[in-house]
Amino acid sequence: MKDTLKGVFFRLPLRLSSLEKCYNNNESEVLKMNEPGLKKAMDTLQYLSQDSEARRLYEARQKYLHDEASMLGSAEMAGIKKVAKNMLDLNLDISIIIKATGLTEQEINALRK
Repeated sequence: MKDTLKGVFFRLPLRLSSLEKCYNNNESEVLKMNEPGLKKAMDTLQYLSQDSEARRLYEARQKYLHDEASMLGSAEMAGIKKVAKNMLDLNLDISIIIKATGLTEQEINALRK
């Protein structure tokens, strides 16, 4: 983790200078492709410079995307638990259920109730 953070901070001046260059020379599309992570920073800057209605729409879209991802994650977990419950009903060994579903032994035991 420390090495990762060190790498990010080491590259930060390069990224900032690239971002400045982008706005000074109108080379945004080229830089977006060449600098990883720069697209997100540029999108954020664009967001911050929008008017209040555009910002409200942007925030609503971000909330929708977050909610959708959360629902998909919940649905996936529900499906995994259903499979684990079916495997329990078939009297499969708990170690097999753990390997097949990725659930912990405690989570599987809770499904027995």
